[in-house]
Amino acid sequence: MKKNRIDLDQIFPFKEIQAGKRKDLEAMAETVELNSRQALYNTNAPSDKIFLVVSGGLKLMRKGPGRRTHVVDFVPPGTLIGHAEAVLGVPRSEKAAAMQPSVALAWPAAKFIDIMESHAAGVRAFNRQMARDIMGKIDIMEEQAIQNLRTRLIHLIHRLAKDFGQKTKNGTLINLKITHQDMADHLGASRESVTVTISSLRRQKLLKLDVRRIVVPDMRNLIKD
Repeated sequence: MKKNRIDLDQIFPFKEIQAGKRKDLEAMAETVELNSRQALYNTNAPSDKIFLVVSGGLKLMRKGPGRRTHVVDFVPPGTLIGHAEAVLGVPRSEKAAAMQPSVALAWPAAKFIDIMESHAAGVRAFNRQMARDIMGKIDIMEEQAIQNLRTRLIHLIHRLAKDFGQKTKNGTLINLKITHQDMADHLGASRESVTVTISSLRRQKLLKLDVRRIVVPDMRNLIKD
C-alpha cells in the first residue's frame, strides 16, 4: 500500500464530518491497487481495516448452501466497505474481490472509528452510513423475493445502471465487467437461465452489448417492461 492524496469532501459519509477530522482521514489514507479478481480481503480475515472504493468495481461474496458462491452485492466507486465487522470486532463475513482493475483507500479500523466517534457530526454520519447499508440490503432482499427471473434481472440491471452507469450516445453504459455467472450467483439462478433471459431482452432491444459491457438504450422502457 502507498500513501494517497484525495479530497473526501464530496463523498458520503466524509462530507458530513468536521473539516479538520476529514483532513486527518485524508492524510491517513493509503491506496490499494487491485487487479481483476484480486481479493481486497477474504472471509474470516481480521477486520482491521476499513476501505473506500475509489474506482473500478468489486463484488462481495459468501459461500452458500452446497458451497456455491453467492454474490451478496456489487460495490461501485464511492462506497465504504469493511466497516460493519470492524465496529463489531468480528472477522470478515464476506470476501471482497475486484471485478476489474480497481483502487481503494484503506484506513486502520481502530483509528478510523476513533476519528468518526470523536465528534457529534462523525457519530451522526457513521450512523447514517450504517442505516444506508441496512436499507440497501433490504432492497436487495426484496429483489430476491421476486419469483420471476426476468423481473429480478431487470431490477438488478437497473440498480447496476444507477451505480455504475455512464451516459453515452447509445444509452446508459454499465461500466462494470460483469459476467452472466456473476449475475446468476447474485440472483440464485443458473448461468444458462440468465444467458437465455439476457438474450431475450436483447432481441427486444431493451439491452445491447458494447465490448462485453451492458448498455441500456432506454431505462424507462426497460423498467416498464
